[in-house]
Amino acid sequence: MGLPRGPQRPRALKVIKLGSDFTGLDAAAAALNRMQVPHHCVFSSDLLTASQKILQHVYQPKQMFKNILDRIADQEEPVDIYVTTPPCQDFSSAGKQTGKDGPRQTGALITKSMQYVRAHKPRIVIFENVLAMLRKKFNPVLAGILKALKGLGYQVHHNALDSRDYGLPQDRRRLIIVAIQANVIKHEFKWPARQAAPGVATFLDPWKPTDMAGRLPSATRQKDACLKVYKECYKRGHDPRFIPILVDVHASVKFMSYGVNEAKTITRTRGGNGGPWISTRGRHATPAELMRLQGFSKEDVPWEDVGISRRQLGQLIGNAVSVNTIGCVLEEALWSAGLVTKRVTFPRVMAAQ
Repeated sequence: MGLPRGPQRPRALKVIKLGSDFTGLDAAAAALNRMQVPHHCVFSSDLLTASQKILQHVYQPKQMFKNILDRIADQEEPVDIYVTTPPCQDFSSAGKQTGKDGPRQTGALITKSMQYVRAHKPRIVIFENVLAMLRKKFNPVLAGILKALKGLGYQVHHNALDSRDYGLPQDRRRLIIVAIQANVIKHEFKWPARQAAPGVATFLDPWKPTDMAGRLPSATRQKDACLKVYKECYKRGHDPRFIPILVDVHASVKFMSYGVNEAKTITRTRGGNGGPWISTRGRHATPAELMRLQGFSKEDVPWEDVGISRRQLGQLIGNAVSVNTIGCVLEEALWSAGLVTKRVTFPRVMAAQ
């Protein structure tokens, strides 16, 4: 696709203005920090007090909103990059799939996001949600979003991306929509190149004397879940004492899952319950390990400093956008939109701290 012609395109910026709704742990800001791209958080929004504490402590947004449905136009400020990640439960395959009219008011929240885009025309808009939005049942919702963005003068791209392709050993597939103002495009947008993630062992804490390979959980149901999984893995040639098997021991039989040398999707519930059981360590994942599996560092999420609980942290991690996924997308979008004078690279590999 050729680049659109028109008036002289805006120049790169010394400091990029970032705004986000349903911000959570603000993966976009963490990614920009990792890329050393100067930016300022103009506004964030989140209903959860735990999220607000983290955001105000780390990123200090100029404006902090709670329920964006209560936000009025006079309170809004324009930004260069706008990221919106509406609640996914109304679309998720793990939920009732009630769609935009579900109890989470997802339809109204998406509409509010589009109203912001219509009013302020950010150079870059990034929308993230569960892959279920690509299903035929929800085609009208996705088509409506894409049509609205194109009607506002954006060049729009959408794709299904997996965190495993961008440096994180977590099976986390998400729908990503990238919209760039057509009149600012300097380089054609391309989806980031895929690159296999390292094994999960790289993301684990240093070995502790309390770790014990092959140890089982004490709770009967969790123990039985591990035994069932380990038996299956042995048959496939995977010894759980030497190859990390990550088991979701808190799930029901219907939704129980496990990963061999990788984690299955960390959801709000899974994160809040302490994450998966790790066979080679004989314990649940630590908070630091859960953060790394989503691409966050302890500097990004100083949860103990702001006084949130381990359960609250796990829930926020499960709700978050993977830093690596959005970082790799931003790497391409920044270059395409001319917000940087030279390409910046998102570092995909982050060693355990």
